[in-house]
Amino acid sequence: MTSGLREDLAAAGGVSLDSLNQPGGLRPGAIALLDATLTNGTEPVVAWQRYGKGQVLGIASNTMWKWAAAGSETRALYGRFWRQAVRGLTKKLEGGSLLGIHWNQDHYRPGEQAVVEAHLRASAEAGTIRLAGSLSGPGGDKDIELTPEMGQADTYTAKIPLVQRGDYTFHLAAYSGANLAESYERVLPVEPLLEEGASPELKEAYLREIAAKANGIYTGEKNLEPVQAFLRQQIVSEQATIVLPLVNFWNVFAGLILIILMAEWLLRRRLNLI
Repeated sequence: MTSGLREDLAAAGGVSLDSLNQPGGLRPGAIALLDATLTNGTEPVVAWQRYGKGQVLGIASNTMWKWAAAGSETRALYGRFWRQAVRGLTKKLEGGSLLGIHWNQDHYRPGEQAVVEAHLRASAEAGTIRLAGSLSGPGGDKDIELTPEMGQADTYTAKIPLVQRGDYTFHLAAYSGANLAESYERVLPVEPLLEEGASPELKEAYLREIAAKANGIYTGEKNLEPVQAFLRQQIVSEQATIVLPLVNFWNVFAGLILIILMAEWLLRRRLNLI
């Protein structure tokens, strides 16, 4: 949510607020995203916390809107904050107080690729946290390398090919120095979305139309009498036809040609035409 806001704040020379509520300290598990500096210390202005399966964003000021009217730089800062805040709240994240995990899909089929994003909730610790991922499944155990996302120092991604069907276990550990700060684990069932043996809808009208176009017949598997009648009709309707050329019929055609030529020759001799 706060990615790039530090750079925007530095470019704007800092921003101020006309009002600030002080509801008290942060609840356990809450993280301060933006702080305000007062004469007697600092107070969180924007805080984030997981609640059940969702997320909560608390803003302790009702004058942030004035940033949009203070100039182009603070207007860009204001717009960026709300775009990233809405995008972050609507994204389904898993994990704990330090790690926020996002998967590109809810279900995976054999041959698909899972893409996991790991977000460090406290961006100030992004340079001191080391992530180590691993995957165990039908193909054995292997290490998963998470690479930093370009332009986002607190976001790491990894692409995991899921070749075979089965259950894969993804494990992610966050280390602060040599100490384990937080760990995350998820089981990824890789299987077809429809179980084998599931009965899809039978579109009989469509099958009859296809059979009619091919001069065939369609019927249900429990009623084979129409198929038998159709095959019997096809066998009876076929007639055997034998074609014999005259030139190969005992050489009669060739003999007739010779007799006609001989008769014409004799007739011409008798009439003195030769």
